[in-house]
Amino acid sequence: MSDLTTGLSATAAVLTVELPFNDVVRGDKPPAPLERAQAAELGEAISTDLRQILDDIEGVGLILPAALYDLTEVLRPGLPMIEILMEVYRGSLPDSQFTPHVLSLGTHGGRFPIPSIAPLRRPGSGPLLGIPFVFVGERERIKELGEQLESRLLEQGRAGMQTDHCVRQYFGIEPENLAYATIHDLCAVLKVQLEHSGMPELWTLLEYALYRPGEAQRVSLPSGNLFIQNGARVYSPFYTFDQWARQNDTTADEAIDGYTNWARQQRIFTAGLEAHGLELVRISGETSFEGLCENKSLARAEQAAEPEADYFVETGLEPQALENVSIIALTEHSTEDLGPLAYTVLVQGKDGRVLHLSNEYPLRPEGIMAIRDRWRLRAQQLKAEYDLARPGGIVLAEDGQHLVPYIGSDTTH
Repeated sequence: MSDLTTGLSATAAVLTVELPFNDVVRGDKPPAPLERAQAAELGEAISTDLRQILDDIEGVGLILPAALYDLTEVLRPGLPMIEILMEVYRGSLPDSQFTPHVLSLGTHGGRFPIPSIAPLRRPGSGPLLGIPFVFVGERERIKELGEQLESRLLEQGRAGMQTDHCVRQYFGIEPENLAYATIHDLCAVLKVQLEHSGMPELWTLLEYALYRPGEAQRVSLPSGNLFIQNGARVYSPFYTFDQWARQNDTTADEAIDGYTNWARQQRIFTAGLEAHGLELVRISGETSFEGLCENKSLARAEQAAEPEADYFVETGLEPQALENVSIIALTEHSTEDLGPLAYTVLVQGKDGRVLHLSNEYPLRPEGIMAIRDRWRLRAQQLKAEYDLARPGGIVLAEDGQHLVPYIGSDTTH
């Protein structure tokens, strides 16, 4: 990538830090970034390693944040961390004249100097973390250096003793391996991991975001999930159970299995995409994309985009004026591995009439408590009884095509 105003270019790589698997299982946070003095020492150690691996890096600048990042924070659409580090290096130059030096970004008073690339330190990150770094220099020189990185780094890129010492002592960890890798190397590892996990389609979406952001892409899964991509934005239909059942001619048990599998894949892909900085936009499950190419699918998805929300309300019986309410009863439809999938809300009057009936679906974890709290508060306001039934399964009507309230005699799966 090039800086046309100064004639400078940049190429990036990463020092990968492999943590013991037990650290990840425990859900530990990655260590905090280093203070400035420690950061400078780490930067010099990494620079020494690179001078030994590569032919000649004299006359080339190096910038790195002295922090540990989950690789999802590095592999993001457009690789923004590289651009930001390039800009920070350029801003450090006296009178905008290029001066090759090592610039290590450390904290001061516990604050990271560039908030936009401060490590997230999410619990359970890893087991492979990374310290990204960027070479900055004249365009042709950086091009040659980039070719060397691609041909040598993966095979010859073992970290030296001083780098190992800095990482262990200053971050307070015991890494199992320290090795240098290019961005392409990391992408190759990610691709293999996702394909090994049975999610090649997730890599396809990430690949387009990283390398082909200007092209529309449409990916569908055997489970019925659909993703329509435009750069860092991915549109995806959200299906309620009733919508799923209408679109699939199945028995009750098959509908349960099919919808649960769809929901599982939707959550996995949502988490994977959002971890890499992509935005998932919900569209109605009633939207049809049959027979449409990628570009026409994208145009329809953009028109059908729904506002961001914590939960979605599918109304069965249109609400009446909620007066003289006797009880507000929620039924939690759930599976053992996914937890709550939906809530059926039944509002009954003192005369026994059903005043309101709906199915409400949490779209993210926060939506679970948002649904419960909203109806609990409403019951308090109406001086009505509040009940949450948790039958430990999915409660269906006799036809096996609709979610219904749990009243003790319905079929629970």
